[in-house]
Amino acid sequence: QWVTLKTQSGLCIEDYKVTPRSEWTLKWPQQSILAGSSVYWTIEVAEALKSGGCQGLRQYVDETLNPQLGDIVKLVRGKLNKVQMSTLGALVVIDVHA
Repeated sequence: QWVTLKTQSGLCIEDYKVTPRSEWTLKWPQQSILAGSSVYWTIEVAEALKSGGCQGLRQYVDETLNPQLGDIVKLVRGKLNKVQMSTLGALVVIDVHA
């Protein structure tokens, strides 16, 4: 049974809410991971700015983004297959430059 990219991405985005990000990144196809991560980055940054302005954004970076990036770096240093390494490499580039 084939699942469309739209369906797969929707499931991936919903799963982000309930699965630790380090597990989530290895569970779904790369395109869904990159899209889902961007969706939640946008939502979370907007909420941080709305609730706390620049200070809220700084707090979000320190308490959420930096630890997430650290978790991904730990995964990259571990044993991964080529597809997982490619996914995490792309995700790190996006996370660092977002």
